Amino acid sequence: MTAKPAQGRTSGFAPRLALALAWRFGRAKGVEGFISVVNWFSLLGVMIGVASLVVVMAVMDGFQAQIVGKILDLNGHLSVYLPEHRKAQTVKIEQDMRGLPSLKSLVAYYDVEALVTNKRRSGGALLRGVSAQDLANKRAVIDGMQTPTWSLDGNKAVIGYRLAQRLGVEQGDSFLVLLGQVNAEGLQLQPKRLKVEVGGIFKAGFYRYDTGVAYLPIELLRTAQEATGAVSSFELTAIDRPHILTLQYEIYSQVANDILIQDWAEANKDFLSLVETQKRLLFFILLIIVIVAAFNIVAGQVMLVQEKARNIAILRTMGTNWPTILAAFLLLGGGIGALGTAAGLGLGLLIARNLEALRRLIEQAFGITLFPQEVYFLAELPAQISGAMLLVIALASLSLCLLASLYPAWQAARTAPAEVLRRV
Repeated sequence: MTAKPAQGRTSGFAPRLALALAWRFGRAKGVEGFISVVNWFSLLGVMIGVASLVVVMAVMDGFQAQIVGKILDLNGHLSVYLPEHRKAQTVKIEQDMRGLPSLKSLVAYYDVEALVTNKRRSGGALLRGVSAQDLANKRAVIDGMQTPTWSLDGNKAVIGYRLAQRLGVEQGDSFLVLLGQVNAEGLQLQPKRLKVEVGGIFKAGFYRYDTGVAYLPIELLRTAQEATGAVSSFELTAIDRPHILTLQYEIYSQVANDILIQDWAEANKDFLSLVETQKRLLFFILLIIVIVAAFNIVAGQVMLVQEKARNIAILRTMGTNWPTILAAFLLLGGGIGALGTAAGLGLGLLIARNLEALRRLIEQAFGITLFPQEVYFLAELPAQISGAMLLVIALASLSLCLLASLYPAWQAARTAPAEVLRRV
């Protein structure tokens, strides 16, 4: 006759028992109430850390998206420069590029570095010759127009607001442009003077554009430089961003294979690299909050193991194996982390979606300006929530909480029943 195992004895890993033990150990009462308080503070710490990560990463992603949008609007997807031997074919090359299937828009620029001056105020500026129709399609300039109207007719120019402040001019005022000249022998000649009227003042949100760029009629600059039909560069915009490489291939295969093409990411790689570095630094700095909460989990679990040493020893003598004990404490620590992470994600999403309203409420309540527009170039706080970023934050938080639970869980699993019961 085969003997039956003793009541309550388990011969292998018992998931249900591990879950029941985690639930029981997590509901500390009486003298164990302090342990429960530590667990609650651990959960709160995880929630605050995760919520902070969600809000800051959403703001950084929103800021990056806004800046990239302005870069693309101001500079297009591709910049095309013609080598010297191709400049005689400028008109034909422009016509060929306008017929490319992946092209959305094309802008021809004639750029000149010049000195601008007015009433003893002067400074360097980049004069960008462009047609009024092409300038009207630049939303970063037109949407940031600081004057009621704007015009590029005749000798009028649309200039950045900081450049206007430096020259002390407003719409309708005039200033002088000094264009350098070099003769055939390479000798510097007397600068050519060009009187220009302010036809509009814009605020693009980029320091370089706001302080040192002026848009002038392209024919005005060409005439002043005696460069009829000349083009410094072409700005091309693809039908959408996935077609940028396709457009680049079409230029090389259907127009010319010896012209210089620079895409927007390459032209702004230093800035984009800086933003990515800042995002990573902020992520790891704010992750410290979750790490501190994880240390609280370690402290709470270690105290719980010591408090429950007798119970664990009795369970082991009844046949509960060490993997079940290990799993019970891992489930407890992971449960605290999971609840804190879920609550943090919810709180972070709530704040991120109402961040602008919250900013205005704080500014009105305390009479302060949290984010000056002239410093950050943002009319409102941008927040863009990325599903991939939420997943990374959740996985990082859960991983830290599980790692924090590993040591006390292992300590509980290797509890020696005989030694514990001998001390009772």
